[in-house]
Amino acid sequence: MSNPFKAFYDTQVKIIKITTGGGYSDRGNKKTEELCSIMCDIQCFNGGLAEREYGLTDTSQYRMFSDTCEHITEGNFIEFAGELYKIVYKEKWTYGDMAILKREE
Repeated sequence: MSNPFKAFYDTQVKIIKITTGGGYSDRGNKKTEELCSIMCDIQCFNGGLAEREYGLTDTSQYRMFSDTCEHITEGNFIEFAGELYKIVYKEKWTYGDMAILKREE
C-alpha cells in the first residue's frame, strides 16, 4: 500500500539514543548514538492540543509523521534544525508512525 502522505516528508531528522552510565562513578557520562536518519513531516503542536487529543500533560512542541521506523520509540531523541527533541509519545498509524516531540532543555 502506497503512503499518500509521503509527499509531505520534507524534513530530514536524525534519531538518537542517549544513555547515561548506571554506575556510581560514571553518573553524568552520556553516550550518544545516532541510530538512523529519516525523512518526515514536522508540524507545530501545542500542549493544549496534545492534552485534548492524547491526554499528555507535558508541554510538547512538535508532532512528527514518518514511515514506520523501529527507532522511533519513547525516550529516544530527534535532532533537526540544530535542536534536540525527546520523543514523549509514539503512535502507530495505517501509513507509518506519529510521534510527539518535546524540546530537550
